[in-house]
Amino acid sequence: MFLIASILNGPLKIALLVLAILFVHQLITQQPLKTYSLEFIVKRMVVYSAGILVLIILLIQLNMYDTFSIVTLFFGLLVYTYLGLETKNSVLLSRNKRQQFLLSFFGFMERNLSMKKLFWSKLGHFKVRKPNYTLIMALVAGVAVLLSRYFFLKNDLYTLSSLWVKNLETVKGINANILFEEHMGIMGELVMINFYSKVTGISEEVALHSFGLLECFGLACVMYWMLSYLTKSKFVAPVLGMLFYAFAYKWLPININLLIEHRSLFLGFFFAFPAMVYCVYPYKLAMAKKRYVVVMMLLFMATGFTNFFVAFIVLPLFMLVALLFSNTKTRPYVFKALWAYGIAVSITLVFHLFMNYINNGSILGFLRSSILAVESYLYFPQLAKPKEVLVQYYLYLGLIVLLFLLPLCLRQRTKWVPTLVFVVFINSYMTLDYFQFTWMDRDLYYQSLVL
Repeated sequence: MFLIASILNGPLKIALLVLAILFVHQLITQQPLKTYSLEFIVKRMVVYSAGILVLIILLIQLNMYDTFSIVTLFFGLLVYTYLGLETKNSVLLSRNKRQQFLLSFFGFMERNLSMKKLFWSKLGHFKVRKPNYTLIMALVAGVAVLLSRYFFLKNDLYTLSSLWVKNLETVKGINANILFEEHMGIMGELVMINFYSKVTGISEEVALHSFGLLECFGLACVMYWMLSYLTKSKFVAPVLGMLFYAFAYKWLPININLLIEHRSLFLGFFFAFPAMVYCVYPYKLAMAKKRYVVVMMLLFMATGFTNFFVAFIVLPLFMLVALLFSNTKTRPYVFKALWAYGIAVSITLVFHLFMNYINNGSILGFLRSSILAVESYLYFPQLAKPKEVLVQYYLYLGLIVLLFLLPLCLRQRTKWVPTLVFVVFINSYMTLDYFQFTWMDRDLYYQSLVL
């Protein structure tokens, strides 16, 4: 019973931490609550997670990663965001912010309000006038996916296995700023697990055991948001998609004995999916091309530090399809995304090869191990049909969707071409199963089909 209870401690603490941050944010900004939309939450959740991952890897190499550094970076980020230092007129804006803060502070001191009066004076900024049902449904979908995995805890074969013990040693080693050792692969996910352990105060063992649930929740929210864009439906299509992802185990090539296991592939898609959406919907991210490139580069770097399969197999195929179907408005942003992708993957690849070289590791062995799965196997006892037959069903369904989508694209090209890009990409990706590429890991390929 202790193990079952402890696995939920981390996710609950993360939920409380996020609520506390949003509470402080609303207390300072006093903006309308409708601002906290699903788009607002997902964008910041993904971009800040990517920034945290890249910063921690840099701190580890500088031998500066500890709790004090995390707290310092957190307050530095608050000051950077509050003063608006990222804008061109940051000097004028920061001066105005300081003046506004000092006037508010001294006004508060002069009024000498009690804590009770202060509470009631600020309560109006937290009144919900109109519930955001899209955000609520996305969170419900994320919780449903999390609980659907949690109920298979008794089937878990990963915890306390030799691979789990090896990963635990790596996670604990990060506390001593030790990350890359001989014959080690991509460590981004284990870095995030260590950070998760520090900010929640749970042990590394519990963090390693429960991080897979957090991945499922975050990925479910991202996929709900992505489906709402692609299908132009806020509820029906995303809800049906998440229900299928959460409970249709007989039709998903996923090992039910490894549902609780954390997967670097899923974390890689957590960063990659928003980058793919922003590639076809660039104006959802930023109007300025310079800022667009920086954010896309950050997402691509986080993907490269997390999973090479997503970074070097999934993303290039999608970028090619997006370029083929781009128009005069989106093509400049697609080229900017390609430029950001090229820089990001070059940095991550050179970094990993250099670290592998100075640790006297085999570069060829590192490249092979980075795109091969050692934490799963092609065994799906619950499937209603063989996995090869399921891929055929997926492909037939994808072709049917494509046929229905083509007339819509002819009538409303701007509205439906981004959806067409994803449908063509998914169909192209599923055909890879018929080519039997020796360099493509079958485990990771079938895992990715789950998404």
